[in-house]
Amino acid sequence: MELRLRGIYAKLLGSTIGLCAMTMAGLAVLQVVLRYIFASSLMWVEEASVIIMLWMTWLGGSLLWLTNGHIVVDLLTNQFSPRMQKTMASFTDVLVIILTGTLFVVSQETLRTLGGLELDSLPIDLTIKYYPVPFGALGLVMAAILNLWSRHSRREESRHDY
Repeated sequence: MELRLRGIYAKLLGSTIGLCAMTMAGLAVLQVVLRYIFASSLMWVEEASVIIMLWMTWLGGSLLWLTNGHIVVDLLTNQFSPRMQKTMASFTDVLVIILTGTLFVVSQETLRTLGGLELDSLPIDLTIKYYPVPFGALGLVMAAILNLWSRHSRREESRHDY
């Protein structure tokens, strides 16, 4: 069941990141066409692109943590026994859960503070720029929990690639 959840979560994250990338590319093409063919541009495209990039960054971090695809310096960890490596990886996942859980809680104050303000180029609440932080924090918590579950529910013989 844990493998199934990991696979679903990884596919959901990957699909969402892909949709974000396609949207950003479409906005860039639209902006270029409008600027060079019609000598006009849309004021909100840059702000929308920043928001999309923030979502991609946080979702990508969750996906990389879930699939162990992030950059790792394993010069020291490879010197330890497999049991110690497992313990260190579990400790790291617990640390991620604590730190990103804290980030989630702290980010709520930012959302409350900025609520009611609007973006410069669109009549949309400014907090839309900051929603990727709590969602990304929860995404990382979920990825770390799934990693812990995977590591301790059965032996982990290889890295998971989804």
